[in-house]
Amino acid sequence: MKKLLTLALLLMFTITFVACDNKTTALLTTGNTTVVTTNNPTTSSPTTKVPTTGMPTTNSTTEAPTTGIPTTGAPTTQPTTVVPTTTEEPLLYFSVAFETDGGGSFEPVEVLLGETINLPIPAKEGYEFKGWFNSEALEYFSTTPIISDVVLYAIWEPEANYYDDYLDLSYVHGMTDGQDITVSGVVYFLTENGYYIQDNTANLFIYTDSTPNVELGSRVVISGELTTYRTVKQIKNPSIVEVNLYEQDITQESSVYISETTTLQPGSTYQVTGEVRIEGSYSTAYLYEGTKMIAEIYYESLSASVSAIKSFVGETITVDLLYYAMGDQVPRFAYQGNSTHIEIVAIDDAEALSMDVNSLPDTKQLTGNWSLGTGKYGSTYEVTYVSNTLSEYISYLGANLTVERPSEEMGDASGYILVQISLNDEVPVTKSINVTIKAMGSTSSEVLPYYSSAVGLSGTQLLNELNRIINNGFKQLSYDDAKWVLEISDRDPLNPNNVIQVYTRLSVKGAWDYPIWNREHVWPQSYLQNSGQKSDMQNLKPADVDENSRRGNLPFGYMSGSGVYEPHDDVKGDIARIILYMLTKYPGLNIDNVGSINLFVEWHQLDPVDDFERNRNEVIYLYQKNRNPYIDNPEFVDLIW
Repeated sequence: MKKLLTLALLLMFTITFVACDNKTTALLTTGNTTVVTTNNPTTSSPTTKVPTTGMPTTNSTTEAPTTGIPTTGAPTTQPTTVVPTTTEEPLLYFSVAFETDGGGSFEPVEVLLGETINLPIPAKEGYEFKGWFNSEALEYFSTTPIISDVVLYAIWEPEANYYDDYLDLSYVHGMTDGQDITVSGVVYFLTENGYYIQDNTANLFIYTDSTPNVELGSRVVISGELTTYRTVKQIKNPSIVEVNLYEQDITQESSVYISETTTLQPGSTYQVTGEVRIEGSYSTAYLYEGTKMIAEIYYESLSASVSAIKSFVGETITVDLLYYAMGDQVPRFAYQGNSTHIEIVAIDDAEALSMDVNSLPDTKQLTGNWSLGTGKYGSTYEVTYVSNTLSEYISYLGANLTVERPSEEMGDASGYILVQISLNDEVPVTKSINVTIKAMGSTSSEVLPYYSSAVGLSGTQLLNELNRIINNGFKQLSYDDAKWVLEISDRDPLNPNNVIQVYTRLSVKGAWDYPIWNREHVWPQSYLQNSGQKSDMQNLKPADVDENSRRGNLPFGYMSGSGVYEPHDDVKGDIARIILYMLTKYPGLNIDNVGSINLFVEWHQLDPVDDFERNRNEVIYLYQKNRNPYIDNPEFVDLIW
């Protein structure tokens, strides 16, 4: 294997101090210099180990740059290495720093072999002398200002030739998985489970499955197995063959990311703008553009970096991110930086109003009441008109529609509504929304395809298919999200500022303000198996705190004896359909902990589905992306049980 040009320099320094204007001057000479040139450094390199950590700088607390991808750990005072183009002796670089007691530093100076240089060295006891020669960290420590017989080793490796002995990273991306390969590159991005390297052709992810032990700016030689993760090539089970410090700018150029338009390249960086939201059982950070999710922040990014992103929850930010791979829903980006690299985007009222207008749908199919709520950016919605074809079935107040469905004989009713959107002193905007109210006995066209694969099934086959359907596309929210989801899903249709408590059926203040109401697990939390089950919105209801305590984790039943809890007849069917949903989605749950199948089938028939439940199902579907099949299709209960 061709090896890089290596010069091992053995320099014996004699330093003489001369007093001049309260400053001492050191004369550094290159006398007694031995120069060895070889193509095989293993036979002539000094035994002294070259440090493999990042090079010290004049500031012990390294700050990342304010633009581009941070280069924490990379040298900040070293110049870019100049590649010699002639046969003359190459230029070397020598710099020094003094640490402790507020010491100083000096800019790097160019040194030719055999040249004499002058360095101002403070003649003060207690200072540490540290020198770097041509990017290889060379250290000498002294507690006195007298420094002599200093042995410095340096390796000079032309960048143009360094990668010749290794596979081009661009070529690696076309190779077949399972091969053991050796590659080389400069580390330019870190995560908690690996790092990215680059050569002069491409980049590659090195998967370590744990915190990597390399530094930004290090040039590494890696051996390992080539694999693919989510269509992205990486090296798995890596071993480090060699580490060299190298003076190279590792800042990445960022392109502006436009959702669903930009062609993303793994390992490249993009400037992404969106609102920070935290969702799911893993409290993952996402970026949103209005109501559209556009980016996921990889949870295996540097932990401090993830925390920095999450500290801006609710804010619209612009930040440089590295595209890692496609996530479950949207592109997954990694972040390497802190809060100083995140810019808050100020949205004026005109833009906020426009975004809230655009967030309203153009068409809507209704099977129950509908509350438009308020705009994400603070706008208020007010229904101002309902067309004549709908006026028989819709009454409205503010942002709330109370809907009475047409009979099956009358069929669906269609028309439009006008909504006025207002924000502060901006001129209000009116938007027209086409509305169809589905007749009794039918459901919306949005729902029918949802169950198309279940048509004609019954018994265990239907149960298994419903399990697949309601898990497909399911978006895990957090238990904390229930504070605002339930405020919408269980809103009192007669008072949009209130919610209906499940057991007492009382209307109370809707905005979360414990102990006005709490989040009741209809299937008790103590019988659930993981955080995902515990935060399923279909199983959560607003409840009176005292009544919730009386219920505890008792199974449901009739109050003919002790040890059971019986809800009011008006909500028995609601409870039954929630329990049957949970049993369908999570087959491992034990029905004996909450009652019996026969009991819930009976309650399902006793208290049929009403518009309150239908509206609740629509709201949860909007945020959690799954439905309760026994609300949409009550006949499924008889077909299965």
